[in-house]
Amino acid sequence: MAKITGGNVSICGRLDKAPFTDIRVRKAICMAIDRTAIANSIYGGTGSDQPVGVIDPIMKGYCYPYEEWPQSLKDEYTYNPTKAKELLAEAGFPNGFKTNVVTGGTNTEVMEAFKAMFMDIGVDMEIRTMDSVTLEAFMRTAKHDQMIGGAGASSFPPSRTIDLAYSKGGTDAISLGLAAPGGDPIYDAYRDKFWAAATQTEAMNIMKEMDKYVIGQHWGYGTGLIYNYVYWQPWLKGYNGESTQWSQGVLWSRLWVDPSLKK
Repeated sequence: MAKITGGNVSICGRLDKAPFTDIRVRKAICMAIDRTAIANSIYGGTGSDQPVGVIDPIMKGYCYPYEEWPQSLKDEYTYNPTKAKELLAEAGFPNGFKTNVVTGGTNTEVMEAFKAMFMDIGVDMEIRTMDSVTLEAFMRTAKHDQMIGGAGASSFPPSRTIDLAYSKGGTDAISLGLAAPGGDPIYDAYRDKFWAAATQTEAMNIMKEMDKYVIGQHWGYGTGLIYNYVYWQPWLKGYNGESTQWSQGVLWSRLWVDPSLKK
């Protein structure tokens, strides 16, 4: 058996549409999420209550690890509904506001938890579910009018992750609600620098700075890390629990079966 990270569940508001144009609103939503309660209830104590950024912490060197966050940033991701209400009032929403999230059907329980937590600060979020194919089209064409929900904290290869919110397209470019359809120029600049990097170390540093930037801008509001458990038979050799999604980390030619162990 192997315990592997499975990213997190997050939602993102469009930066070109009110009220998410105001970073105080985005901070307030982050503070409305009780990650400890979600980890202990929905995930039965197996999940983490530590906030994460765009990149899964398993991608060491590429992510901006929580232990390096300044206390001021940690506070902005700490469950604090009282402060969240204050921020909403400062942003001109003393009574909250109505919004919606477009999401797939696999994260309904978490979305319902978000909905209840947001309601505690006056944010009334309608959950709109759709099938995965339609949802992907919404993300890629930025048809959602408020928020989009899905997976976060990517453990994809860095060369794929860096393109996820790139405004100038590419096979992996997905809006993810992170930016307006026109994109975010600072994010785009990080992406271009990443692809122009001459060394792996340089690429790692650029991606870490990108992750730091997105975290500081509060583009995403999500759970802590969730985990998957992988089981395999003892006669399967050459395998150590690597993720099989998109064939990541698995050298299929190195797998073999020891028939002497099969009974």
